[in-house]
Amino acid sequence: MTSTAPPQVSTLDSDRRLPKLPVVPVAIAVCLALGLAAQVPLRAETRSEDSPGLSQLAFLVGSWRAESGGTTLEELWMSARGGVMLGLNRTVIPNGIQWEFLRLEETVGDDGDRKIVYWASPGGAPPTPFTLAEVGPGHAVFANPGHDFPQRIIYRRTGEQLRARVEAGEGDAVRGFDLEWSLVAELD
Repeated sequence: MTSTAPPQVSTLDSDRRLPKLPVVPVAIAVCLALGLAAQVPLRAETRSEDSPGLSQLAFLVGSWRAESGGTTLEELWMSARGGVMLGLNRTVIPNGIQWEFLRLEETVGDDGDRKIVYWASPGGAPPTPFTLAEVGPGHAVFANPGHDFPQRIIYRRTGEQLRARVEAGEGDAVRGFDLEWSLVAELD
C-alpha cells in the first residue's frame, strides 16, 4: 500500500486551510493577463475572416533583420488572420534592448467606414493609433497628426529589403529617422 503526502497548506486562521501556490509564477501570470487584457480589448467590429483591407499590407509579412556596429534590429510581421496582423520590433544594443508590440487592424470608424489602424505599443506602453493614410504596391503610410512623435510611419518594400521612415513635422521642420531590414524568413 502506497501513501501520498498531503498537499502543503498555508494556514490563514485555525479554521481555513488553503493549498500553497507558487507565489511568483502566479503573480506574474496574473499581471500579464491583466496587462494584456487592458492593452488589447476585444472589439466586436473585428471580423473573424481575413481582412481584404489588410491584404494590401501583405508585403510586410516576414522576419526582417539588420545588424550594424553591435546593434541588431529585428521586425516581425505575421499574416492577417481574424482581421488582425501582429508585429513585433526589437532592437538590441550593446547596453540594452528596446521593443515594441505592433498591431494592424481593420476597424469601423465613427463615420461607419472601415479603416486600417496601426497600433504601436513601445515597451508595452498603452497603444497609440496611426491610421492608414496611403497604400500602394509595396508601400504604406500610417499617420497620427495629433501625436507628438512620430506623426507618420512609412513602410517601403523593395525586393527583400524593408525600409521604414519614422517622422514628425512638415516641410523644413520634418525630423525623423530611417530603419532598414533584410528579409530573413518568409512567414505564412
